Amino acid sequence: MIATETERAEIPPPGNPSNANARRFCFVFLALTLLWPVATILFARSSLYLRVSTDKADFLTDFYLNLSNQRYDVVFFGDSTCMYGVDPVAIQARTRLTAVNLCQSNGILASQGTTALDFYLLHNAKPSVLVLYLAPPGATIIPEPENIDGVKARIRHGSIPSLLLLLSAHPAPAIRALVAFSYDIVRGLLRTAATGTFQGDTLRASELKGFGFMPNNGAGTLPDGCREYTGGGENWKRHEFIDQFRKNYASLGVPILVVPGPVADCDRALPEYQRILGPVFDEMPYSIPHDMIADDGHPLHPIPVAVPEITAKLAARIQVALPDKKGDGK
Repeated sequence: MIATETERAEIPPPGNPSNANARRFCFVFLALTLLWPVATILFARSSLYLRVSTDKADFLTDFYLNLSNQRYDVVFFGDSTCMYGVDPVAIQARTRLTAVNLCQSNGILASQGTTALDFYLLHNAKPSVLVLYLAPPGATIIPEPENIDGVKARIRHGSIPSLLLLLSAHPAPAIRALVAFSYDIVRGLLRTAATGTFQGDTLRASELKGFGFMPNNGAGTLPDGCREYTGGGENWKRHEFIDQFRKNYASLGVPILVVPGPVADCDRALPEYQRILGPVFDEMPYSIPHDMIADDGHPLHPIPVAVPEITAKLAARIQVALPDKKGDGK
């Protein structure tokens, strides 16, 4: 059947979509582009996110938010070496003093400073002793507002005005954080669908051992002839963070201890740590066998076998600071 001239005029040229289809495509694409970050932000700020998330850092970042009207004798605050090396249950067993670990990743410290500790002190009783625990190469925390860990925390917990400010002032790291959230959400949802259980609940129960301590399980150890930590450059020689910490919390009226986490015995900078930072810390920087340090890209994180030695040193120092304190821990 041959089309008339009028019918042929109404048929769009082959390979060229009609204006209506083009507008429809652009509208859908624009809607998806706008809805993706909005949907991701809403999901990341919901309670469901932690139930599907498989990112261990999220558990520790949120840990302090669950503490209210609590009383612990010893409060630990510090970097990731503290997260993996300070076990409050082991401290309590040695000292009969209750303890809690509020330590954060270096990224969170760089972007949020002492937010977790300040929140705890605002909503809970003050401790008998406050312990700042840092690896010697991380003695100074350099502020880094665009750090990905801090950006993620601001997206999840910041106010709406601060969130809008973040998106306008730091769009690139905000987009990277949203992509990371999206990946983790999709992965968590797929695993949850496959297993029939919320993966975040399962991981939190198996990994986070209470009181903010997360054993560094499953990581290989540093090989023989291992390298020393060099990621901090020369910044470790500065100690403004420690000095400001002592000043800010002196008003608590409790002993403030600043203690070093161990470094690997192959770290040739140890004598320099001891010479420069020894007077800054309340304990001399020390080393442990390198096969007690995880080979996880940050050759400072202890594995569980190192925890007893770390605990013994900490317990002895705490008992010196609190000679008359008789713990009631079980």
